[in-house]
Amino acid sequence: MKPADPESIQKAIGMAQNAPCVLCGKLSGKGTLVSFVPDDSQEYGAAEGQKRMIFYNLCSECSRAPRAFKRAEEIIKNATGKEQQK
Repeated sequence: MKPADPESIQKAIGMAQNAPCVLCGKLSGKGTLVSFVPDDSQEYGAAEGQKRMIFYNLCSECSRAPRAFKRAEEIIKNATGKEQQK
């Protein structure tokens, strides 16, 4: 597995910072930028043997909601996972 390209990571961070909140869709310049590497990247659409690093944005209000991060990760998994690639 090759290491992540720093330029690609910077691009992904920039895109996530400017993206609407994953939970409510509100654009917020002062939201929470979140990143994670799933235990099973293939469940999030990565090719076999690849790791996927995921960045997303939550608005300030949603980031304080119960289970916000878990709910956001479920939304992302449903949008990028294996079922979507069929």
